[in-house]
Amino acid sequence: MPNLKKQNPSESIPEDKESFANNLETTTEALHSQQISELRDLTKSLLSTVQLLQSQNAKNLAFQDAVLDIKAATNAVLMAPSISEGHKPVPKLEKHNSCSCDSSSSCISTNCCEYDIIMTDVRVLNMQIEPIDSNIDTIEVRMFASIDGIGAVIPNMFSVITLHKLVNQLGVWTQINQRIGVVSVSKNTSKSFNIRVDAVEVEEGIAEQATALRDEYGTGSGMMTLDCCCSTAPILIFDIDFTGGGQGGGAISAKFTAVKK
Repeated sequence: MPNLKKQNPSESIPEDKESFANNLETTTEALHSQQISELRDLTKSLLSTVQLLQSQNAKNLAFQDAVLDIKAATNAVLMAPSISEGHKPVPKLEKHNSCSCDSSSSCISTNCCEYDIIMTDVRVLNMQIEPIDSNIDTIEVRMFASIDGIGAVIPNMFSVITLHKLVNQLGVWTQINQRIGVVSVSKNTSKSFNIRVDAVEVEEGIAEQATALRDEYGTGSGMMTLDCCCSTAPILIFDIDFTGGGQGGGAISAKFTAVKK
């Protein structure tokens, strides 16, 4: 009969401790792996959020750049001299009946007379119909009035004229009274010349810039004839329709006069 030796329970303790240590180490490594994985996921999520924010910021900057580009283009259009078909350059020296005028049309002879050409008033004819334009009874305009491509920006490059109009009524005249040039005329003769206005309806304010971004453009012109015997100052009125750029439409009317110097 085999000799069975009774095992002492205390002899299995080292093995249990080792197994417990191994299990603890395995569990710790699993927790560390899980934590590392969660940290990696969190890092990826944060990086994705940062990239989205950077993308949105880039879009915002691009939007602002587009607004600035539109404003710069508007200013360039208004300031650019206009050259129409068949336009003949002004000769450096003109002589009519012993009257001499230099290239700037300044009178250098007693046989000449000079006129200041003045834009006196402007008013609204038709309001805009663009739904996204916030204008209801007002319209903001900037104009470049010129004679042979030389003139003045009205009111200036950094502001606009706000015009008002009631429904089914013509807008009231708004005074401008700004000189756009000087014209010299030889005595005993008459002189005809073209006055041109390049106008833009400017989208003002953040709301309009964010929704419209489409200024409307228009051009109008008229002929004025002067001589040195004018007993009264001639008046010239013509309309400017906003047919370019945005689809809002609208129209204004400009008035000019000549004041003998």
